[in-house]
Amino acid sequence: MSYNDDVVSVIVKIAFGNKSEVYPDRYIDEMREGKWTRWNTPRKYQHLGTKGNKLILYDSTRKALTLEVEIQEVKEQNDDPGYPWSNVFAPGSLNIFETGIPVESIRKVKGFENFSVFKKDRSPYRNVTRQQYESLLKHQFTYDIESAVASEGYMSERKYLSFERNRDIVRKRRIKDDYTCQSCGFRLEVEGRFVIECHHVMQLADTGETITTINDLVSLCPTCHRIAHICRPPLGVADVKTMRESM
Repeated sequence: MSYNDDVVSVIVKIAFGNKSEVYPDRYIDEMREGKWTRWNTPRKYQHLGTKGNKLILYDSTRKALTLEVEIQEVKEQNDDPGYPWSNVFAPGSLNIFETGIPVESIRKVKGFENFSVFKKDRSPYRNVTRQQYESLLKHQFTYDIESAVASEGYMSERKYLSFERNRDIVRKRRIKDDYTCQSCGFRLEVEGRFVIECHHVMQLADTGETITTINDLVSLCPTCHRIAHICRPPLGVADVKTMRESM
């Protein structure tokens, strides 16, 4: 096998719906916010888990490849019998194709001429060689974002656990900070309500049940709050400020 014939990634077609708990209108943002640390699949894919190999997701609503992430480990788990194989992400390896790689471009790559063609491609996954992978990436900037479509407005039922937050201590922190972002100084009141959010210095997802003091919180504007959560653990206020000043 030549260097270019090595399989370096696997394209998996997303199964949207209640069973998979993956929804087209939210999974990309959830990925960006660090809410996913693994991707469960109904079968074990041979080339995932090999050092450096990546999982690439194909979104049938956008008809495009939307993101890739390196798989650090593949392990069998019992909490979801329909999706027993857990593909664990390598930290910091997520790459979102902001413009997408459309299906028309995928089909221009040798070996992918019938990718997702009705009745010709029923496979839920496709192995990708190094040469094919390099060809795919050349097309990620050719996507016309105006043609993007997504299914919305449907009703869905989800069962999940959430970390409870104490609203009273959040309110007191906002008052202490005078409803002002402690990173950039932004302060805005609209019709008697302040546009400000409260950030936990340590994520409750990491600490679990804990006693929170007012000094464990800080007021941030929506933009700085979003920046803080681009990493896990979140960036500190000083780091967010430095990042904004460098823009």
